[in-house]
Amino acid sequence: MGVPVAAWPMHSDRPRNSFLVTEMLKIGLIVREWEKCEELVSGSTIENVVSKLMASEEGNVISKRSEEFGRSRKAFHRERASEVLAKHHEKYMPSEVAAALEKNKKLFSQMEGNEEEADAAAPPAAARA
Repeated sequence: MGVPVAAWPMHSDRPRNSFLVTEMLKIGLIVREWEKCEELVSGSTIENVVSKLMASEEGNVISKRSEEFGRSRKAFHRERASEVLAKHHEKYMPSEVAAALEKNKKLFSQMEGNEEEADAAAPPAAARA
């Protein structure tokens, strides 16, 4: 079940999340903008947003969109879970992950401070040119 969101960003990644929920997915309303994070939020402000979500035409539209989003998300995860379970093995790694790891082996080795391994993993000079 998808549920409409009353977004109230306070720190970290929440401003981005509230933008995603309210402006892009349109499955919620903002309680207070991030730019006003130092200001006190009144009870009436919260009440207005909750009332709008629960008892207005805009709230009905958001609720329907939220339910749709919830259903599609569940369908995606159900499909993806069966695919992953079918492939599950303790040493299984998706091919795109294995390719990315192999491609960036030198970078990972440098990040770990293992320069000798990084040089061994680097392609020959002729291949780099």
